[in-house]
Amino acid sequence: MRRVYLRIAVLGLAVGMGRCAWGGVISELQVVVEPAAPTTADPIAFLTSGVGSSGPVEVESWMYSRTGNELKLELRLSLGLLDVMTPWEHRAEIGLLPAGWYDLTTTALGNGELAATAETRFQVVPEPGLAGVVAVGVLGLWRRRRKA
Repeated sequence: MRRVYLRIAVLGLAVGMGRCAWGGVISELQVVVEPAAPTTADPIAFLTSGVGSSGPVEVESWMYSRTGNELKLELRLSLGLLDVMTPWEHRAEIGLLPAGWYDLTTTALGNGELAATAETRFQVVPEPGLAGVVAVGVLGLWRRRRKA
């Protein structure tokens, strides 16, 4: 009887190690830019989410890079060993960006292997309040010069 339990344990360990090597699947990778219409004065964050097919999904680490108007976000995920669909999400705060259009490529790596990618395009607009303050200042200086 002991041998039967030992064989079952060894078989379970082998299957578990095989799942670790293959990893689960990340589906429905989505990226939302927060705030929805960012300005140059708004700190920007990317809310990434998806569904893992192998139980609990944890974000081990993330890396962000910017080259001109091309942004890259890479998530390293630790996938579980269960055959259970599990939703997950992660918020990556990147800070301020200058005005312009940006292309974001998000890559999710599950247990070291490519799991999913998503592309997002968004625009950062100049802060309208700053333009108004500058306009009022210029108008004030112009009126002073005119009176003098």
